[in-house]
Amino acid sequence: MAQPIKVLLVSEPPPGRLAGADGNSLIRELINSYHPAICVVAGPTLHRGLQREPHGLIINPGLLVDGSAAWIDRIVPQIDMLDL
Repeated sequence: MAQPIKVLLVSEPPPGRLAGADGNSLIRELINSYHPAICVVAGPTLHRGLQREPHGLIINPGLLVDGSAAWIDRIVPQIDMLDL
């Protein structure tokens, strides 16, 4: 039987590249505690992208109001950034 994939969805990015000068240290603690395979954060479009972590991947798709989104395909490990 396949292992379940842990996904964490949060309203802010952790400190680092996907947050710019801002970032929520509580989000970093959640990621470090739960080790999600994928963490999707609501961060500024300016800092949209991917950040590899030891236990998974953090994704900032950017803001929908800016026409940004991300498509995650769990079968084939591929993530596409979308411009809507």
